[in-house]
Amino acid sequence: MTPSIFIQKALAQGLSASVDTGEGFFDLENSTSKFEIMRLVSGADEAHVFFFQNGDQIGWIYIVNEDDPDERIYDYSTDEDENLMDKIYNS
Repeated sequence: MTPSIFIQKALAQGLSASVDTGEGFFDLENSTSKFEIMRLVSGADEAHVFFFQNGDQIGWIYIVNEDDPDERIYDYSTDEDENLMDKIYNS
């Protein structure tokens, strides 16, 4: 699954996202704009996208851009609902 599709599905679940492109801080915080999230992800060699629900971080994905239009999700995890990231990834 491409990061774009994963992010779209996560946002559809009512989640917001914050993006860290490797600088150690959020370049974008608590966004529900797929366009803004993907603008940052696509412009970086790698990025972590952290997902939030009601202000609580519930999971993240790690994306590596290999100069491929279909960047890849290399890892993902969850903090609260053990199955939420799996449910999104496998849907």
